[in-house]
Amino acid sequence: MADQLATVLQLRVREEEKAAEKKLVLERNLSSLQQQLTSLEDYALDYQARLSATGTISIQQRQLLSAYLHQVQTAILGQLEKIAAAETQLEQARSLWLKARLNKQAIEKLMEKRLASQEKIEAQREQKETDALNQVRFVASNRLD
Repeated sequence: MADQLATVLQLRVREEEKAAEKKLVLERNLSSLQQQLTSLEDYALDYQARLSATGTISIQQRQLLSAYLHQVQTAILGQLEKIAAAETQLEQARSLWLKARLNKQAIEKLMEKRLASQEKIEAQREQKETDALNQVRFVASNRLD
């Protein structure tokens, strides 16, 4: 029975490790996406500042620059959607990792309880043997008297 629990524990440890690795990958991905968003937002702000600092330009040039700025804003919105999806995936991965961790801990506690129970049974058996030996010694010493 102990071997079976050890095997189950090994499986649970692997599950937890895989879940932790996946969670870590998704955390890094989310961080990267957030950095990209920050870069896009900084670029958009910088571009807007340069656009407003530009002297007199033609209406056509201003329209082209505004269209380009609109594309950057669209990219920012797309990045926000990617971040939202990544956050959802990360939350699911955290949930799976936590479940795997709790499963592993449950097996560990079960193994500890079984071990404690076996130790208690062994201690009781040893006590019975000691009591029986003492009783035999007592009877033997009373016969000699």
